[in-house]
Amino acid sequence: MLSKKTWHCLDILIAMASVPASATVTTQSLAKRLGLSTSYLESLMRQLREADLVRSFRGPGGGYGLASPAHQTTVWDAVARLESVEPPAEEEPGHTLTRVLEADFREAFEQYLSSRRISEFAKSDPELLARTLPRLSGFRLGPMPPALRPVAPNSVFQLPAFVQGVAA
Repeated sequence: MLSKKTWHCLDILIAMASVPASATVTTQSLAKRLGLSTSYLESLMRQLREADLVRSFRGPGGGYGLASPAHQTTVWDAVARLESVEPPAEEEPGHTLTRVLEADFREAFEQYLSSRRISEFAKSDPELLARTLPRLSGFRLGPMPPALRPVAPNSVFQLPAFVQGVAA
């Protein structure tokens, strides 16, 4: 019913939901975790980004993060954005019973997936968490390391007093 790409995208979303919201996940770590090639995973990430399910972050600590919290995203939200969900076709004479069955099936399928959240399937993944980096919001600099300055006079006029102090 769902394409292989959609199943892989759901796997990616669930894996990303298994790390803290403040962390980003790199394509290399996801590819290794899910057993996919990095190039294929990058094409899936592009599809997820275009569907507004993930966001990319550049620079140090960059990678990918979920566009909205996993507890707010239903599985149907993801499937509807990734699959081309077609409306039911017009009824043809002689096929009304199968059309009714198909419409009922689609409705039950959509209701079930709408009742499940991505976060329900996410489990803490220490292996993936070890390879994630905390996301840096904005441009922040850490504390400056202490300056390595030699102990010396600040001017030529302080040189005689400095030499006497060192000699003593």
